[in-house]
Amino acid sequence: VENSPRQEQETRDLRAHVSEIDYVGFALTALCFGTLEIFLDKGQEDDWFGSPFITAMVVICAAAFIALIVWEWWQAKVGRKPVIDLSVFRRKSFSVSFGLMFVMGILFYGTTLILPQLLQTLMGFTATTAGMSLSLGGLATLLFMPLVGFLITKVDGRALLAFGFLLSAVALFRMTHLSLDMTTEYVAKLRFLQAASFGFVFIPISTLSYTDMPPEKNNDVSGLTNLARNIGGSVGTSVAITMLARQAQKHQGFLAAHLTGSDETLRTATKMLQDHLSVGGLARPDTPVGALAQIYAALAQHANMLAYIDVIQGFAFASLVVVPLAFLMKKVRPGTGSMH
Repeated sequence: VENSPRQEQETRDLRAHVSEIDYVGFALTALCFGTLEIFLDKGQEDDWFGSPFITAMVVICAAAFIALIVWEWWQAKVGRKPVIDLSVFRRKSFSVSFGLMFVMGILFYGTTLILPQLLQTLMGFTATTAGMSLSLGGLATLLFMPLVGFLITKVDGRALLAFGFLLSAVALFRMTHLSLDMTTEYVAKLRFLQAASFGFVFIPISTLSYTDMPPEKNNDVSGLTNLARNIGGSVGTSVAITMLARQAQKHQGFLAAHLTGSDETLRTATKMLQDHLSVGGLARPDTPVGALAQIYAALAQHANMLAYIDVIQGFAFASLVVVPLAFLMKKVRPGTGSMH
């Protein structure tokens, strides 16, 4: 059966479209970001650059990234459609929004990782209790996103964006006052405040990134902003895990250095624990070891809490530093919209 002229034309168009696909750019993109994800996910586990495998991943990622930039620039220069259209970065508003979306990914995914971990490992919460304590964050996002969607038609989006990062910084700085005797209600309130900031960040970035962008570039803008958020999330989780491990070691060493046998407080606490363990049924010769084990467990618990606070404080400073960057973006008159 012979194809109709229309079917033949559709077949030719399909073949032409397939031939235009930037397979080299696609392969370089997959290689670059694939090795980057391996580096971020396995780095702490394999001692970062102490591992030949992780070092190789970094080298491959860097080489693939440079090759990708050169190849995509050449593709655009000869009039072909690249996988990643680098020309969108010529517009300052998009470049700034890309960076801010990257920071948002760090803050969102980083805190989403460490807060449940903190509640379960240090506070003894079950997974269900920890989830319920942090569930108000989802409610905050659900409530504030529609509000911000309305406000952006009335207020300068840059101001909303700056307010969002400032609110995030305030919430995170308040989280640095977490303690081992905090209640679930206190944790829920802090998470609600922090999650409320994401609505003020996400919607303005998603809107302002399209400022002065030609309609045919919309797909490129959308893809790159999502890429920034996802890569930021990977960086945020990797940084959080690494900082937790290293800061916990640092604080544990510092606290242990101040526990000496000549400390009257330590001797008194050890004696009380020995008496308590003896009454509880532990053989008297074993009570000194048991008492020291409990003291060490408490020391490690406090060192880990201080490490979590250090990580949260780092996220807070990151959120605060980027507040002025919002005003580097081009101002868009409220209500006119910038998306095509």
